[in-house]
Amino acid sequence: MGLIEIKASTPQPYDCPKCKSKQGYKVTQRIQKYFEMFFDEEGNDDGNGYSEHDKVLSTGKRAHCCNCNTALLFNVRL
Repeated sequence: MGLIEIKASTPQPYDCPKCKSKQGYKVTQRIQKYFEMFFDEEGNDDGNGYSEHDKVLSTGKRAHCCNCNTALLFNVRL
């Protein structure tokens, strides 16, 4: 028997099997982001920052407890 699947933003259907409470759930997305270093015309450090755009590499389905990070007994559809 498979796990039920809920839509993201749906209330948490089951208590966490470890901490026995409903503390919320999370789903992980793996992203690619670039760190940029800036240098002036003299070659001096002129600051840094992260790229404005993220590339989603993968999106998880399995929900995890926000309190203790245990895998919960349902999947989430984003």
